Amino acid sequence: MVLTHGPRFGFETLWVWLDNLRAALRIPCGGDFVRVAHNLRRPSISFVLLAYNEQDCIAQAISDCRQVGRSLKADYEVLVVDDGSSDRTKEWAEQASEGDVRVIAHSTNLGMGASMRDGYLAARCDYIAHLPGDRQVRAEVLAGMLSDCSPQNIVLTKFLNPPSGRRRAIMSVAFRLLTHHIGGLEVDFAGTYLFHRDWLERVDVAAASSDTFLFSFQLLELFRRAGANFSVVRIQTHLREMGASRVATPSRIARMFLEIGKSRMRS
Repeated sequence: MVLTHGPRFGFETLWVWLDNLRAALRIPCGGDFVRVAHNLRRPSISFVLLAYNEQDCIAQAISDCRQVGRSLKADYEVLVVDDGSSDRTKEWAEQASEGDVRVIAHSTNLGMGASMRDGYLAARCDYIAHLPGDRQVRAEVLAGMLSDCSPQNIVLTKFLNPPSGRRRAIMSVAFRLLTHHIGGLEVDFAGTYLFHRDWLERVDVAAASSDTFLFSFQLLELFRRAGANFSVVRIQTHLREMGASRVATPSRIARMFLEIGKSRMRS
């Protein structure tokens, strides 16, 4: 039915209505009001799944994202970045699609950072977050993060329980100390982060040049210097249920040291 009489209900009318509601509820004007108005919109989220030889886990990881997207009544998409897998990860990801999955396939293994970069730049929704294809961090954590996220605020996670044992936990702590004290990168997280896609246009993403996990720390540092605000939520992690864990080899560790040093020289 088309209304042909009475006042036109456009954006200005909606804004006046929201302002009156703000006054009635005694919500301060300014940033808090903008955040309330923003959160009234239906969320739009891109789940970026990072996968390397994850054929045993990828279908369930996609299902996790789909369940969260639908529970939030959100516009969503699932981007699977297959980083040169030698198994059937790409094939099984495509088979798991219900019209909501896109697969980006690398011909060779380029690294986690390259996968994040390609996934982020291909994302079409308002908010973006990466998740591991092995489901040690699951899509359900994003449901609680979305309410704290806004175009200006980026939500970071930290672990309540490290997912991969004591040795990996010690290596993780050492890596973060190095990124901060040697690499000069001040933003710390463990797990994932949720951010508005506008940040990718506010910074030079190419300046986050690492193809390893260091990419995230470089990118978040660029966001920080561009004026982003950050909040932190602590999340529960899960043990890997299928497939083999990725072991940090001496060559990978050496590469990380080299890239941390380079990051310091560029900063």
